[in-house]
Amino acid sequence: MERTDKRLSSRVRDFVLGTTLIRDACATRLDIPFKQDIFSVQWYEHYYNKPYVLLYYLLTVINLSTVLIEYPGNIRINGKSLPYYIPLVINLLCECYFYYRWFIIYIVSEKKALKSNISFITTIVILIIMTIDAILYMIFHELHFSTSVRWSRALRPVLLLTFPENRRLRAAFYNLRRTLIDVLPVFGLFGACLIFISIVSVTLLGNTKLTYPNGNKYLQDFSDVLWGILCFYNNS
Repeated sequence: MERTDKRLSSRVRDFVLGTTLIRDACATRLDIPFKQDIFSVQWYEHYYNKPYVLLYYLLTVINLSTVLIEYPGNIRINGKSLPYYIPLVINLLCECYFYYRWFIIYIVSEKKALKSNISFITTIVILIIMTIDAILYMIFHELHFSTSVRWSRALRPVLLLTFPENRRLRAAFYNLRRTLIDVLPVFGLFGACLIFISIVSVTLLGNTKLTYPNGNKYLQDFSDVLWGILCFYNNS
């Protein structure tokens, strides 16, 4: 009986692992070096379950959108900003779910691979900084030390590049970084040409006193000429 149970358990593990690897190949889920025991495979599948992935995207959008209601907020009710604890609680709830997904990656992954995984380390560092910032923000606000601001909100978009779900976005930024070296000289040459043409135009047309039909001055200084030529170029 024991041998039969072990054999069945091994077959079940192999079957579950095989189906997981097939799904990884079809969906290109290759970012998490997960362990191949049945427990890790089940949690790995749980991590990529569609409802949980959709919830992650929803909370990511909500977490980024709270900047609209934080101080200095753009959304006001009766001329006043919302209470500080409303966006704070929303952020903390989102961060709790991010912690949860990070912990799943931690328990299913090979520990040796995690030590060299920059995205994994960056994620937990950002989450800890955001949590500390939330605690300090709440303390300073309650004690009225000074005008409190959530400085860590600048790090929220970085989480878009660190979680495995956003591998395509991370790949796009990687490609931009690779091509930026070749693109920068082109933009530099284009900017130099615009500046040269603007200087020549100011020299030739500076004393002509050109005006728009409504009487406003046309090409009156260097910045105006530069902006006009840039608009002409974009329209053409």
